[in-house]
Amino acid sequence: MCSMSLKCSMSKKQKNKTVADNLLLDILSCPDCKSDVGMVKAKIVCKKCGKKYSIVNGIPVMLIGEADK
Repeated sequence: MCSMSLKCSMSKKQKNKTVADNLLLDILSCPDCKSDVGMVKAKIVCKKCGKKYSIVNGIPVMLIGEADK
């Protein structure tokens, strides 16, 4: 049985989305400097150069010219 943890309170759909998000972040890299990326406030952010890539309709826009610094 599950205790009152965050995972237990998440729906199956939310758990699947979190797993998918983490898997996507594992395979994505910054198109500019080729470093790892992470999620910060609904944007994909390069851990090295700091460029921020938007997500539009659930699709990451990983274009260097579209990135925020």
